[in-house]
Amino acid sequence: MEFAPTHPPHAVERRDLCARLDHALTAPLTLVVAPAGSGKSVLLSQWAAGLRATRVIWLDMSSADEDPARFLRRFLRAIGATEHAGTPSLVLTPSQRGLGESAMEALATHFAQADGRTVIIFDDLHRVTDAVLVSDLWNLADLLPGNTHFVFSSRVDLRMNANRHRLHHGILEIRQGDLAFDAETTAKVLARITREAPDPAHIARIQEQTEGWAAGVQLCALALRDPASAPVDEEHLAVDYLAEEMLDGLEPRRRSVLIRLAVAEELSPGLIEDVTGIDAGDRFLSDLVRDSMFVIAVPGGLGRFRFHHLFRSVLLLRLRASHELDEGRLARAAAAWHKAHDESDAAIDCLISASQWNAAIDEILPRSRELYERGESHTVARWLSRVPAATRRARIEVDLLYAIAERMSGRAALAEDLLRSLLDSPQLPPELRAVAQVQLASCVQFLPHPEVYLAQSRLAGSLLEATAEWHAETAAHFGSRSLLILLARLAEGRAHFFAGDLTRSRSVLSAALDLDAAAYGFYRIHALGSLALTAAWAGNLTEAVEASDEALMVASDLGLLGHAAVSDAYLARAATALQRGTPDLGALALHEGHVRAQANARHQLVWVAHVLARMIEPEGMTLAARPPDGAPPPIARAGMRAIGYRRQRESGHPALISTARDAPWDALVFEEVASLLQRGETASAERRLTAVPGDADETPTAAVLRQIARAWIAHAADDRAAGAARLRSALAMAEPEGLVQPFHFAGAVVMDLVARLSGAQGEFARTVLSTSPAAGSRETAAIEVSLTRRELELLAYLPSRLSNSELAARCFVSLNTVKTHLAHVYRKLGATSRDEAIARAQELGLIDARSTYTPR
Repeated sequence: MEFAPTHPPHAVERRDLCARLDHALTAPLTLVVAPAGSGKSVLLSQWAAGLRATRVIWLDMSSADEDPARFLRRFLRAIGATEHAGTPSLVLTPSQRGLGESAMEALATHFAQADGRTVIIFDDLHRVTDAVLVSDLWNLADLLPGNTHFVFSSRVDLRMNANRHRLHHGILEIRQGDLAFDAETTAKVLARITREAPDPAHIARIQEQTEGWAAGVQLCALALRDPASAPVDEEHLAVDYLAEEMLDGLEPRRRSVLIRLAVAEELSPGLIEDVTGIDAGDRFLSDLVRDSMFVIAVPGGLGRFRFHHLFRSVLLLRLRASHELDEGRLARAAAAWHKAHDESDAAIDCLISASQWNAAIDEILPRSRELYERGESHTVARWLSRVPAATRRARIEVDLLYAIAERMSGRAALAEDLLRSLLDSPQLPPELRAVAQVQLASCVQFLPHPEVYLAQSRLAGSLLEATAEWHAETAAHFGSRSLLILLARLAEGRAHFFAGDLTRSRSVLSAALDLDAAAYGFYRIHALGSLALTAAWAGNLTEAVEASDEALMVASDLGLLGHAAVSDAYLARAATALQRGTPDLGALALHEGHVRAQANARHQLVWVAHVLARMIEPEGMTLAARPPDGAPPPIARAGMRAIGYRRQRESGHPALISTARDAPWDALVFEEVASLLQRGETASAERRLTAVPGDADETPTAAVLRQIARAWIAHAADDRAAGAARLRSALAMAEPEGLVQPFHFAGAVVMDLVARLSGAQGEFARTVLSTSPAAGSRETAAIEVSLTRRELELLAYLPSRLSNSELAARCFVSLNTVKTHLAHVYRKLGATSRDEAIARAQELGLIDARSTYTPR
């Protein structure tokens, strides 16, 4: 949030440290590392207040920021990456943990395009225990442009990438010794707090014994301000003892109010009044500030303060040691105030901090589905992981909710263990048993062995059919029975896809979309995307385009383009572009789909993206080109084997391939036939093809490949007329869907046969030839200027004169993504404008010199 200068009235200006911070702005990062109470936040507040022509953003970090989706949303609001209507102009998909490479790249570009200098202060960064997120912030600092500077303020040393930054950037590090007060500063602080000139003997004693520790000096000053206080000596310098002396020296009513307020993370006048019962909470708060009672203004929170963490810890110890005060009752009062002011998250955090488990659960349950659909399941998992296991199991629906939250956060292996344990419990009611079974089946995109989840999905369907009674409470927390039926069908359809049974997958998913529950936007996105991916793989490209476009339009309308739900739809667009012989036009979608699938560890879907990447960008220039973790699903394993065999065959070294005799006809069996033909074993190739009988439900891709194989066999047997007829038949079969990829995949021999067809080839045959990677110099030119497929895709749109916003809408990506890639395109082409880029691209043959229309 935007920084509003606030520091305690007793603060003394640290000019030497502020000057060092000023000089450090030429580097991307500053580290401020020192124990609690060293004055880190006060120093940074003073320095930030004095910066000129600089936008300062202050982020108070907390454990809530360990949910990557929540942190990114908060970060975007803080840096102002929103349109006037509040819609993010950066569509970022966080990783399962941390920011992820795509988000870091987009943020760095956003900062580079900002006017003026920006300083972002991450205060209390030690409160984020997710090492991946902290590491990603270091990595983001590496990418920062010269107009942006990060400050990491922490109690502990964040060593992750410090040495690299020291070598490359000469970063400033301010540590405990730098922050320690000298005698002059100690004297000024004592004077401001006690409101009188301090005794030189006190100054010397305090300076010697506190060693300039800011909080120690402040505590001593508060003790000195009370005339009844004992003389300051070594015993009084223990933090806990000084804190108790200070508290005991307060007027009893004020002390009681402070202890009661320990349950609150943040303080505001209304909350103070509701929790403690006093009047004039605003006056009480202003008196605390005036008296330097360890309260710190919350940046961006108008009229809101918090206790110094050290002081709050002392107050909490007092509260929990009290026999008169009820921490739970006070926490419930604070939570009620937060809830009344639409701050449900703060209410839940307050209750959990006070171990009010059941009250916290009562607040979490109604919000869980909303948080899932916003991509914040990590927050639900974090809350429920703090609830003792025995308490969760005593309310078994909470244990089920925790398992679901872990699955949706990408920790599917843990979720599967939790779900199987629940299903083994005889205490699990029939409704919740059906829910748990559906959730177990839904692990299909996350974990290997689709046959396991196919069986689970069918069992889930049987349980749902047998469960006639469905209570309103179950529906509210876990979805209606009809919604659970949809999810079971969706899991079944996905399992068939990963197993390679495209026909059954398409049939199940099509039927699922006819269910009433499929009208609900969030789950419609899932169902449409999965159907689109199956259809694209099968070669039903018209259906794939319609389903993926609808899924992405619904996601855009609901503000969910950054959600993992759209992974399938983006990958379907990439697969469709590949099938139509225009891989460049699928590169952006491939990237977006891969990032979203990777975001919450949908590893089986990431494998699908990897197969597409090996065909769309064989140079390995994409994130998806890296092999994912874990075992691939059968459809990806078969795809990778087929790609590998094809490369061997096209290089003149066909492999000896032996597929299962009962294997269905697909690209892998085609490759077995093609390799036999390449080695001159025509009769063996024909026998292998004949051994796999045709199927009335054969997919368009498989049917075209079969006809191509028959044409090739006929030509190899010198039956040129039959070969030409079958090749024309294959072209006629492929033309309605624009199915070009099977001909390209078949390789040079088949492409030569297409080129030598006698008579008019027809428009589609010319398309097959003109889109072949070997057809022209476009690939070579692209490599010469180092353009990626994603950049080539946007380059193809430039002659259309669509604005950047229109390009973003057309490609279902953020405006920032378009700007980022076009900036790379202009730089690589040596252009400073769109016209120059078009002209240079036409010179290189990267786009048609006559092109004026939007590619489709």
